[in-house]
Amino acid sequence: MEQTQQEKLQAQQEREQAQQQFNFAQAALEKAIEKKLESVDPDSYQMFIDNLATLTPKEEDIFNLYVQGCSTKDIISQLGITENTLKYHNKNIYSKLGVKTRKELLQYIELMRNAEH
Repeated sequence: MEQTQQEKLQAQQEREQAQQQFNFAQAALEKAIEKKLESVDPDSYQMFIDNLATLTPKEEDIFNLYVQGCSTKDIISQLGITENTLKYHNKNIYSKLGVKTRKELLQYIELMRNAEH
């Protein structure tokens, strides 16, 4: 019986420690997001958000797969398209959203995700 109480106490302490670590990580993440936001031109980001509505249905499908974290290979496989077709759509997506690279696209997607939370 005494051992069970000790185990409960230890479990409670471990849970509290885990919660503290989570809170610390959450604060660090929020700080990192703020830093990223500072490095992004607000007008460019607003153009990105505004122009999402201009994507064609296929471009939207591809964009949403990027939002879900899919890789190039995943997208090609899921949509049953060739790499060249994906490159063609990516070029159009980048042009419409005002980004130059996939890295920039993914950065804006991350900002968009965090803005929703």
